Amino acid sequence: MTSSQLYRNARQGFYTDLTVDTTPVGAIVPNLKTGTNSYDHNFVKFGATTFPGLTETTGNAYSVKDNPAYTHEGYLYCNGDEYNIGDFPGLFQLIGNKYGGRSSSGIDVSNGGSGYTTLPLVGITAPGGNGVQATAAAIVENGVIVRVDVVNPGSGYSSAPAIQFTGGNGSGAAATARINADDGSIEGITTANVMDWWGDPNLGTFKVPDLRTKKIVGNGPVFGNNSPNVGNSTLGVGTTGGAWYLDKSAQDEYFSLGRIVTTGYENVVETVECSIIGQQQIDISMRETKLSGAPQHSHTVYHTVPGFNSYQAEAGGDRYLQDYREGRGRLARWYPTGGVVFTHKHGLLRSPITDNTVASYDVFDAFGGAGGVGSLKDPTAAANDQFYMASGAQGAGSYVFQTYIPDPTMKQFTGSSNVGGRTVNTGGTPVYDYSDEWTYSSPGSYSINLGNITGTPDRLIYQVVGGGGSGAAGNVAGNPGGSSSIVVGSDLNLIADGGDGGGASNGQQGGDGGDGGAATQSGSVSATGNLDGQDGGNGVNGQSAEGWLVADYPNNPGGGGAAGVAGDYGNGTVGINLLVGGQSGTFTETLTSDGTFNTQGINNPSAVQFTVRGGNGGTARGNRVGYQGAVMVIDMISTQLSSFTTGGWSVKVGNPGNNGGGGNNPGTGGTNSMGANGGTGGTGHNDADGAGGGAAGMILRGTQILGGAGGGGGGGGDGYDGGAGQNGQGPPSGYSQPDATTQALGPGAGGNGGNYGCIGGGGGAGGAGVARNGVSFGGQGNGGASGGPGGGPGADGGHGGGSGGVSGVSSFRSDWFSLNSFSHSHNGVGSATLSVTYNNDYWTAGGGGGASGGIWGGSIQWSNLNNPGSISVIVGGGGAGINPGGQTTGSTSNGGDGYVKIGLGKIVGYTGGSTGTSTGDIIASGSQSNTVWDVNIVGNGTGTGSAGNFKLPTTQIPDVYITGGGATSDATASVTVSSNKVTAINLDSAGGGYTEIPYVYVMNGAGGGTKIVSTVDDAAGVVDQLILTANSSTQYTNYVKFGGLSGTTGTRYITLNPVDTTNCNYFSIKACRGNGVNGGDIAEEVLRVYYQPADSTSWTLIDTIITPNSVRNDPLIGTVPVVGTSWDGSSGATQWYTYSVAMPIDARAVGTKIKIEQPRATPSAANDNDADSDHYGICEFIYWNEKVSGLVFVPTAGKISKPAVDSLSYTVQGETGPGITYSSGLGASEATLTLKSTTKIEPQATIDPDIDVPLLHPYILCKYLIKAF
Repeated sequence: MTSSQLYRNARQGFYTDLTVDTTPVGAIVPNLKTGTNSYDHNFVKFGATTFPGLTETTGNAYSVKDNPAYTHEGYLYCNGDEYNIGDFPGLFQLIGNKYGGRSSSGIDVSNGGSGYTTLPLVGITAPGGNGVQATAAAIVENGVIVRVDVVNPGSGYSSAPAIQFTGGNGSGAAATARINADDGSIEGITTANVMDWWGDPNLGTFKVPDLRTKKIVGNGPVFGNNSPNVGNSTLGVGTTGGAWYLDKSAQDEYFSLGRIVTTGYENVVETVECSIIGQQQIDISMRETKLSGAPQHSHTVYHTVPGFNSYQAEAGGDRYLQDYREGRGRLARWYPTGGVVFTHKHGLLRSPITDNTVASYDVFDAFGGAGGVGSLKDPTAAANDQFYMASGAQGAGSYVFQTYIPDPTMKQFTGSSNVGGRTVNTGGTPVYDYSDEWTYSSPGSYSINLGNITGTPDRLIYQVVGGGGSGAAGNVAGNPGGSSSIVVGSDLNLIADGGDGGGASNGQQGGDGGDGGAATQSGSVSATGNLDGQDGGNGVNGQSAEGWLVADYPNNPGGGGAAGVAGDYGNGTVGINLLVGGQSGTFTETLTSDGTFNTQGINNPSAVQFTVRGGNGGTARGNRVGYQGAVMVIDMISTQLSSFTTGGWSVKVGNPGNNGGGGNNPGTGGTNSMGANGGTGGTGHNDADGAGGGAAGMILRGTQILGGAGGGGGGGGDGYDGGAGQNGQGPPSGYSQPDATTQALGPGAGGNGGNYGCIGGGGGAGGAGVARNGVSFGGQGNGGASGGPGGGPGADGGHGGGSGGVSGVSSFRSDWFSLNSFSHSHNGVGSATLSVTYNNDYWTAGGGGGASGGIWGGSIQWSNLNNPGSISVIVGGGGAGINPGGQTTGSTSNGGDGYVKIGLGKIVGYTGGSTGTSTGDIIASGSQSNTVWDVNIVGNGTGTGSAGNFKLPTTQIPDVYITGGGATSDATASVTVSSNKVTAINLDSAGGGYTEIPYVYVMNGAGGGTKIVSTVDDAAGVVDQLILTANSSTQYTNYVKFGGLSGTTGTRYITLNPVDTTNCNYFSIKACRGNGVNGGDIAEEVLRVYYQPADSTSWTLIDTIITPNSVRNDPLIGTVPVVGTSWDGSSGATQWYTYSVAMPIDARAVGTKIKIEQPRATPSAANDNDADSDHYGICEFIYWNEKVSGLVFVPTAGKISKPAVDSLSYTVQGETGPGITYSSGLGASEATLTLKSTTKIEPQATIDPDIDVPLLHPYILCKYLIKAF
């Protein structure tokens, strides 16, 4: 029903702006009426002017049937009037004959005739060929045929058949038929075909609703279930089993519920179908009766053959077949002609014995016609314990009814489990999309949440590079790089170890190169593409004990080991030669007496210089001074520097000559320990004695003289005759400079001075010298003596003053030294000075090169990884470079950092091959599309975080629930868990009062498929044994995760493959609930369980199985709290429980499907449903069976129970369904049921008004119009 439009006419309720009327045909609108001044009271329309113009005249439209419909073009007044279908076919197409009228049946009466007192026969000509002749029946009113009802429209008519009426005592009637062009049948007018036949004058009639004095309330069809009520009161009828429902809050506070009474039962009388209930026991036994003939049967013929075996009385088997062979000879026919009727008897079995060698027999059948089933094994036994003797071992026995509990059906996932209904390709080359990719090049730890990806990957690509090791800085080893790794669930762990640092050098030995990082793996899945890192190169050995001396190698020798190379990441760095400084300096030592220079600690001299000084000559009378000692500075040539430290260096000091004294006491020469002594001065008159010559000073390497400085000549004394003496003289002619020679040098003493004559002065003595052999000089003048090699000769003495002595020769070995400077400038005791400039700095031997990190690079099938919830990533850093510092120079660089790249390849298509659909071993289908999933089967996780990474139960101890069995006190039990499964069950308490076996449920925790069988001691009424079915309990490896991006779907679900649930009384799931820390996110939504029978396409709700945010009373494990850590587990310890629902009777059948649904809102900004959130995990589905009674074969070797086969008892029940073994199959189809007040079927409520209820309710006067065109 639709409301009318706003009115613009001054007289409301009439001609409105319907030029924009878009109301659909069939809509009903109210037409409000005023008390006066309306067209159906005082005025009628006049003329045919168009809107908005309107002409009118006085009149009463209602009285002349000019109803208000004329003011609404296209509408009819809802007064129940009947209209021709041809006038308003569109309206008929919608409402048909729902409110009355009659559409054409396909045969239309054109003349009703007259005089018909009984119904005439309707004759319809037959169609040609294989057509079916139509039939019809005439309807007569007041002697006239008013219509014809088609009984069978027939088929195959190519044209309209002729219609004839016979009988009925009337005449003149005629009719025509309408034919369907497609199948040649007689076709009536319906809402479906009215437009096909529009224009036919005989379409029939229809009525509009009669809404006079009625009010339309509610929606839908006009004559619906609801009834109009005053005010806002609401009565809903027929919504729940025919009961009336009154909602007080909707009654406008008119009513309160009063006393509930039941009335009107006696008025309910109905014919109903009934089911037969109850039971009847039927006993069956063999009746001894004479048969009219032998039943059809066959014989096996045995004949004897000659043999030597004798019959053994105790032989087993059938003794009548001893020494017989099958198939020899012929069987002769035999016809009985009279005599005794032989009898025998059979035992009764509830089911045939499958072993055809088993039969009972009579051991006393020595005569024909022995009766009975067979001989009793022990005739003295009690009747219930008697047995017939029978052949056969375990095949012998009988079938008995036993009550037992069938094993539950338990479904657990394996590594190869998948969800059905998803796209798979065979033989094609997949096209991958690697848009989900993560790259890490900075050292650290990372986690990839795989729950946020859309779709399901097909391959995981990986590149893992360990950090590179740093090179060694000479004798300081490099550092190793850190390892990089990825951990994918619990199945794959790839480790790329860091490269080792370069090895340190040791003295002259170069350092070893570092070992390349290894590429290793662990986990159940084997990956490929591993490559160990490249080793670093070895450092080059040094040239000396330290390595390379800087004195020899001023530049870096470049002997560091090469770096191991991995590519762009994880490279090692090169080793270096470390420059060790602080080892150079200058050494100076002066000796003024004989001794050895202290050169300890001096290495690698770069310059060696000796300064040697000879002793000066003495002074004579008249202050005739002696000549100064020689000062010779010599530098060691470079070729000898390396030999400097290999020999000891010493000095032999030359002392100065003594002055000439008085009293004929000439000056003695200076002394030298190696004989290079100065000469003695000549004797002079009185105190005019000559002075002594100076001794030479020498430098020795070991015992070898390598240089010497001559002593100065002594002065000659003044004579007393006035003759002047002479100062000491320099070296002999030609030796004013030191003699450079490669010949051996030796010491030479100075010559003595000549003595005086008369009153003259003594001559000065010659200074000592150092020279090669052959360098000598004769004495001078009067008495001057010759010196030794290089020694200066003594000076002449005489009547006048004495001459001065000549200084000694200075020499050096030119193969050791070069002359730096020379002078005669020393007075006093001779000495020697050693000055050494040395450089002990060195380059170490080469440090080893750092190695590169290990490398993983490749891909792996995603399905092999059990769909992990996350990937843990570690990127190893490069080994730190080496910078020893201090007095060293040089450092190595850091090793290259590691690298990790992860990509998830999703198949977006295939090239070639064939595409099909996956078949799930447990799950038939899942939510979303066949390529985008939000439920999936994944492997074991860590049980940490909230990404859907649940850890399967491995150590959680299951609980044992023992119920039923008629117990007055329940037995209790516990289980032992080992190797992640149940390995033993322990009966802790036997309970009491048991009359039958109880149900034993192993719930919660570790061990999938665990089955327990119980036995009861009937006499004691206790459980006497609990048996764990061998190998039934297994370790969980996978679970189905409710999680992943929901896209636009919201709700998640899985449907399970069909299962025979005929005897199933409970359905359970072993599941975990996310709590934010146990591996999953807290779910706001419940989990529901639905079922679908094999012959249906609809799902029926069983119950809600998990309520995360409210307490639930589970039918098997009891109270389940809201989500929390105490129940659902802490970080790293996900807890799993077995949640159950009772299986409805209607769900117990062969081929029943189960659906588990997580109802979620469509993702939006108001929720978190567009993320991988709201997690559940399910690792097992269990269909528990209730007790059943059935036939069980009880073997009794060599015998058959007599009471079991003499007679059989059957309990036949009226009911059918689960638990009913034998049903009568009877039913009652027409039972008369009359209700009585003593039998309360369905109460009705009466209401007591709180205030006066208005019986008359004011309504605005209204007429309803229906849109017709």
